[in-house]
Amino acid sequence: MGFFTLFYTFYRNVNRLNVIIIILVIQLPSSLCFEQDLTVTVDPGREECFYQTVTSGQVIDVEFQVIGGGRGLDVHFAIYNPHGAQVVMDLLKTEGAHRHEAKETGDYKVCFDNTFSSYSEKVVYFALMLDSGEEDEDDDDETRKASGVEMTRHEFYDMTVEDIMYKVNVVRNNLVRAKHLQEQLRAFEARDRNLQERNFNMVNGWSIVQLLAMLAVGFIQVLMLRSLFDDKSRVRKIWKFAKF
Repeated sequence: MGFFTLFYTFYRNVNRLNVIIIILVIQLPSSLCFEQDLTVTVDPGREECFYQTVTSGQVIDVEFQVIGGGRGLDVHFAIYNPHGAQVVMDLLKTEGAHRHEAKETGDYKVCFDNTFSSYSEKVVYFALMLDSGEEDEDDDDETRKASGVEMTRHEFYDMTVEDIMYKVNVVRNNLVRAKHLQEQLRAFEARDRNLQERNFNMVNGWSIVQLLAMLAVGFIQVLMLRSLFDDKSRVRKIWKFAKF
């Protein structure tokens, strides 16, 4: 009987843990850091701003890259606190990364300024992340384990759930970082592709212009040579008139 009782207790506890894990996985995204990435077009002479509500103590992490536009792939970048004070500023940057800890709760403004350009629009990719800024709080449990203090059955299961939640948090945060790195690589690839396409079009354009110029010069040379051996040529009459 003792074996069957132990097996039944173990089976029931495993089922309870599975249910708890499922509940944690379902509710986990709402308690983790926020992340949003966008690709925007900033028209010449314009400034594009985006607002994000931030709680005091959270960390704002913004990375941006200019992946398309005119000759200069650069833009002004700034972050403003809820009172309109500038907390971060970049001038004529192609890319940048900034991390700022919010001192007060409110709507923070992230702006990309292209007012210095008269005719070139800028395509900007940026990623905005909010982190709680809190360190993992499992020191108490580790201290309690090390001190040898006995825990009740309920406390043991609570501690086990916290450990599972911590591990799931770590895995999920690593996946978010991996996704963010992939977005960055895609942004680099888009910027390089736009640069190559622009250079390709420029080289083709100038090549066509030079080809047309060479054909025109060759045609004029043929007409001039023929006029030297044709007394009735209009071009020769022009030569004679220019000579006098």
